[in-house]
Amino acid sequence: MAEYPKGLGSIRPHRDRGASSEQEAGSGFFSTSYSSGSVSGTQNAVMRARIQAQAQITRQMNQVSKELASDPKQALSDALNMPLAGADPIMLSPRVQALMKVARATVAAHPEIAKSALDEIQKASENMDSGKRGRLLIEVVELYVRLGRREQARNTLLEVTKAAEQLYKKDSDANDPNLAFKGVWPSTGLWMKCVQVADSISPYLAEELIANISDLEIASYQRVTYANSLLGVPNSSEMAEQHKGGGASITSF
Repeated sequence: MAEYPKGLGSIRPHRDRGASSEQEAGSGFFSTSYSSGSVSGTQNAVMRARIQAQAQITRQMNQVSKELASDPKQALSDALNMPLAGADPIMLSPRVQALMKVARATVAAHPEIAKSALDEIQKASENMDSGKRGRLLIEVVELYVRLGRREQARNTLLEVTKAAEQLYKKDSDANDPNLAFKGVWPSTGLWMKCVQVADSISPYLAEELIANISDLEIASYQRVTYANSLLGVPNSSEMAEQHKGGGASITSF
């Protein structure tokens, strides 16, 4: 109580009232663990260390946010000094979070800083889970397009399609396939985002991506997605997983 008088608020303060919505949009992932029953001294020490590590990360993230308005170069430098791994393994990399914050906030006024942040995000995310990295890189592609860096946007989008192919291998695994409707498989959802973004890079890129999808049913589904995009019809994406071993998940993005 003495060290954290505001509970979780002590390590995760509310957004600065002066921060812009663009700076804060999608600014982080946060998880909280709960347990019941007795806790050993070792477990207590581990939890305490995790809380302290998260508090330090939060302080660093807040510092980056404050610097974006007055010194974006320093904000980029501080973002690069954030740890790659967070206090909780399920959280997105603090460095990646901070770099994305910098890229979003500087894309209009400081394009070179935004480009540097996006380049570093790709390096920092190389060892991420395919699904998480693919969804992250979709936004990187969109920001490259806003910067007018279409070649880099195209190359990054091809990286996302590789992530979709990896997800498809898991979805279609003959020994433990994804039992959810194929239209909401994670691989289908990621390919859908690729097709939606592709037309902003090149008028032929979406057709090229669809032609390279080996599953004919998913490819047909993406043609409908592409047609909707050309007509200006908004598409939302919901992804679901259900395997015979139990457990199911649904994600929207």
